[in-house]
Amino acid sequence: VNNPLQIILSRVQLLMLRHQEQDGLVKDLRLIESNVKRISRIIRSLLDFARHNSGDEEHKEIDLAYLVNQTINLMHHLLDKGKVDARVKIEGTDPARIAGNTGEMEQVFLNLIINALQAIPVDGGEIRVEIETSPEIILVRLQDTGEGIAEENLPKIFDPFFTTREESGGTGLGLSIIFGIVEKHNGRIEVESEVGQGTTFTLRFPALQE
Repeated sequence: VNNPLQIILSRVQLLMLRHQEQDGLVKDLRLIESNVKRISRIIRSLLDFARHNSGDEEHKEIDLAYLVNQTINLMHHLLDKGKVDARVKIEGTDPARIAGNTGEMEQVFLNLIINALQAIPVDGGEIRVEIETSPEIILVRLQDTGEGIAEENLPKIFDPFFTTREESGGTGLGLSIIFGIVEKHNGRIEVESEVGQGTTFTLRFPALQE
């Protein structure tokens, strides 16, 4: 499906170049371009969704504290641009180690931080990540000072294709993929939110046993 979409996209962009002086036509072509790109994003998300729900990839030791810090470092330019202060706090003397797929866990925290960033107002805010360690459970709590989620939407946020950001290109698959990855790692994910006060995602994973 992506191949014909890319052909359509390239032809639309060529027409825009050829008819730059026709404002009405260019406006219509931009609308087509925007929707073709949105279809392409949905397809990529569906591929990710299918990939993470088919078969078990090799699980290795992951240090969640290190992974979360690395993810925040990776996004520092976006955080700075959005005037968002992001900090990680670790509680407990046990290591924050789980057994899992590093790439998938990176995707979990990358998507959660991006969601938090998008929810925070333009004048800035905070993202706080607390990691609590114990011999049995590793708990990660990610809290933002964003716009929050309406109470009636909370039961639906992990449903495939549910989104409140359709106008900005949201596909409604990001949190579904996260939910699937967390379950695949024998974990749980919960959400608490209040409109105007922010959102907290809490993830629990079994600690890696020696």
